[in-house]
Amino acid sequence: MQAWHTLLELKDNHNRLGFKGWTFFIVDFPIDVETGEMFYMIGNPTFTGLGVTTGTSSYILNKKQVNELFNVMGKTFKEYAKELEDEYFGRV
Repeated sequence: MQAWHTLLELKDNHNRLGFKGWTFFIVDFPIDVETGEMFYMIGNPTFTGLGVTTGTSSYILNKKQVNELFNVMGKTFKEYAKELEDEYFGRV
């Protein structure tokens, strides 16, 4: 999994993350300063008119949570961002 590359699809409805099928991407890999454990920061890709960035919410999950809650999507962040841009500008 790579930051700003790997897309994740929510497997099922979740009380904090949203609805089944919603798309997220890995934003960063923060490290816990006490334990050294690596986490996954995820966000919703949002097109702002200037490009695709994280939405208003981001979440921190461990590897087990990512694997339990999400499927890795076949397309990349860059491909998805292009789709959002084309849709926004009516090029679909």
